[in-house]
Amino acid sequence: MIKLMSPRGFTPFAAILIVAVIVMLVLGGAAWWYAGSAKQTLQAPLPQQMVASRTGSTSSASTQIVTFPGANGTATWKTFRDESAGFEFQYPADVFTEVNTFTSSKLFGSVRFTDVFQATSSEGDLLLTVRSTPFDSKSDLLGVADGFSTTTIGNQTGYIYSSGGIGHAATVVMVGTRNENLQISFFWNGDPAKVGTKQLIYQDLPLIRHILSTFDFF
Repeated sequence: MIKLMSPRGFTPFAAILIVAVIVMLVLGGAAWWYAGSAKQTLQAPLPQQMVASRTGSTSSASTQIVTFPGANGTATWKTFRDESAGFEFQYPADVFTEVNTFTSSKLFGSVRFTDVFQATSSEGDLLLTVRSTPFDSKSDLLGVADGFSTTTIGNQTGYIYSSGGIGHAATVVMVGTRNENLQISFFWNGDPAKVGTKQLIYQDLPLIRHILSTFDFF
């Protein structure tokens, strides 16, 4: 028995097989293109504004990757310890060139605020203040305009938020220590918009979080 052929010499099965092969090639090519595109996306460099710098230079913050020499216990990081408040932490001495560890107290009603540590740099200051009342997140964070989030401070959990007004800006961290309240302020006195490309301390979240990680409460 002679089998009939299509006008072009192909059986219907052969035509279907050819179409299937073409579809597979098209899908395979699309998958290859997508994989190559995804690989390029993963390998793309970070935007410059996400690359932090901490060299003490006043150049753009996008010029160098942030490094933390204190992580290996080198002499560029120093330790401050407050036996009375019950904490210690490390700070980069190459960033904060002038440090005051004398106490300065102010009394507001029945609450005493004591500045126990202040360090300055060309990119901003670091101030630690102990308040003589137990920390209460509901009352102590009431009225924080920009909101707040939890953050790790050594072996404790605290709260971090941004603060600002006319002539100043800050990143503030609050945490309870013993039966008191510790406020850690990274701030800039002046208009940040007039600074230019220099990265300020309160903007340098990698540095801030590294300093916070060195805290130890006892």
